[in-house]
Amino acid sequence: MHRISNFSRWLLTAVTASIVAWPASAAASFTVTDIEVSFDEANGLGRYDITVQIGEQPMNRIIMHRVVRVNAWHVPIPPKGPIVLLPSGGSTFEVYGVGGEGDSVRDRLALDGFDVYGLTPRPALIEAGYCGEHDCSVMAEWGLETYVSDAEIVSLYAALASGGKRPVIGGQSLGAMIAIAAINEHPLAYAGALLWEGTLVQPDPGAQAVFAAVCDQLDQALGAGVVYDDQGNPFLQATVFLGISDPESESPFAPGFTNAMWLNYLTTTPFDPPDGEAPGYAYLAGDFFSGWAYAQSDLVWQVAEQLVTYEPLALMRDYKCAYAGESTFVDRLDRFRGPALSLQSGIGFGDANEGTLELMTRAEITRVTEPDFGHMDWLVGDPAATADAISGWLDADVVPRWHD
Repeated sequence: MHRISNFSRWLLTAVTASIVAWPASAAASFTVTDIEVSFDEANGLGRYDITVQIGEQPMNRIIMHRVVRVNAWHVPIPPKGPIVLLPSGGSTFEVYGVGGEGDSVRDRLALDGFDVYGLTPRPALIEAGYCGEHDCSVMAEWGLETYVSDAEIVSLYAALASGGKRPVIGGQSLGAMIAIAAINEHPLAYAGALLWEGTLVQPDPGAQAVFAAVCDQLDQALGAGVVYDDQGNPFLQATVFLGISDPESESPFAPGFTNAMWLNYLTTTPFDPPDGEAPGYAYLAGDFFSGWAYAQSDLVWQVAEQLVTYEPLALMRDYKCAYAGESTFVDRLDRFRGPALSLQSGIGFGDANEGTLELMTRAEITRVTEPDFGHMDWLVGDPAATADAISGWLDADVVPRWHD
């Protein structure tokens, strides 16, 4: 790992200062507080991790990331154009590093010539246990609009650093939801949308009714001063770790089940809302007896490793209320005219993605569907193949626009 030079720090600060002044930006003023640079010599990739303080509240911090091809002197090779990958629920930018150097979604896209940017969100910079001893009430403000504002900081930096090319924006699950809301806010600011297993519209009336009750419950919790969930992600993390590393011992979560049995049950059983995000939702394809159909245990472990402790209830409220029918974050999607790639899993979000796509009446939509996949199978089955599908769409539908 290398610390960036003083000149490079000055240059980056100048660029980010321009972002603050950008008329389209809804982001608060911010300061770059740390920059780290590292290189994957074997694959010829450079990585830049930029810590950003937003406003004055110390907890309002994010990390912007960039991964790009570099030459032998560690100078970035001019890329085709920028893509911004936003984190899935409870995750960081590292979720796109699952699969290892050279084989992850993040690295494959960079090796294919794209300038890959990412976001590690505010909750990821809070250590486990911190909120038990400190005031974390600021998390009441960390709703979907805040995530969009943070994504906009990264997107505008990507646009400036690429010489004015509009970035593609998107991600998996929550990453797709943030991208939908960002496009809704600034429909002309993005060259394309990657909507990978994520929606802000539930077309199923039964699911809408169920999520309306969840929306009300979250509103009540926030009104009572409960601003985060610190149980869900640690529970999932422990389930994965125990199920893989100690499969034959009895599960502490389900008496009578071994750790492996509990992991299989939790990840392969189809759940309806509100336990599942859509009717018949399952994390992974497979069954209780034989386990996973496509997922690789080492990749599932890598996903679990980077899960964060705190999930803001304001964020959960916003997307659950969107499922219930609120249109705040989707009422301008008909103004987006770019290409959109929808990666869909038959037993993940499934047809729920169509609820959002139907509102994108001027978009050029490409659907790639795996009917047998669960929600996470695109990521933990063969991430390199998933990256190739995204790269192929970028080359076919987005790159020509950058060259116009």
